Amino acid sequence: MSARLRKSLQAFGYLFIPVAFLVIAFYPMFANIQENARTTTCHSNLKSLGAASAMYAQDNNDVLPNVSSRDGSNTWRETIFPYVKTKDAYHCPDRAEAADGSGFSQNYAANACHQGAFAAPGLPPIRCASYPHPAKLILLLEAENNPRPGFDIDDPVLFGPQTQKLWAGHFTVHGSFLMADGHVKSFVPSNTYLYDPKNHSLFNFWYRNTDTRLSANGEAVLKVTAKRFHWAANP
Repeated sequence: MSARLRKSLQAFGYLFIPVAFLVIAFYPMFANIQENARTTTCHSNLKSLGAASAMYAQDNNDVLPNVSSRDGSNTWRETIFPYVKTKDAYHCPDRAEAADGSGFSQNYAANACHQGAFAAPGLPPIRCASYPHPAKLILLLEAENNPRPGFDIDDPVLFGPQTQKLWAGHFTVHGSFLMADGHVKSFVPSNTYLYDPKNHSLFNFWYRNTDTRLSANGEAVLKVTAKRFHWAANP
């Protein structure tokens, strides 16, 4: 090897090492910037869906659509779509869920438990005025591997903790939740509910009556979801 070539390789080595250290040092920051951008888009999508739901309610005697029709052929996604006008709003950039039969991404699901924000198929639609505390009631949430338009946190068969359908992968353990008043919150799933009988503390963002204790299945789902995503981020 010639002396000139040896010096060139040494110079390259001296340059490469500090650059490599800089990449390693700043990679987490760049990753956080990218995740911030994706989360911001997700929140923007949910706000658009919330605004569309509010406009639908204004045009329909203050009621939201049912989760779906009796035969499942028409869901809340299709019903509010004339107010949304783009299917991109139904898709979270952090996710790759399949589309439903009408071409809508299944990233977001309606809070469809018995005391939730949306009425089940065949039941009378729920009036928005019946929400005592809309800022404390989940309207839409992030679900995964869920072919249904709704998410019923009380159902142990379709939405038990073993089904792993509640998603919380933003910043490792956060999910995006649209509240009934139109604002979006990032929550660790377990922070959507608190039951502490020793300190007489209870709040529940899943039910219209926020001072009602969540079902046993709901409590299990929230605990398992938080642990599942924490383990994935910290194996």
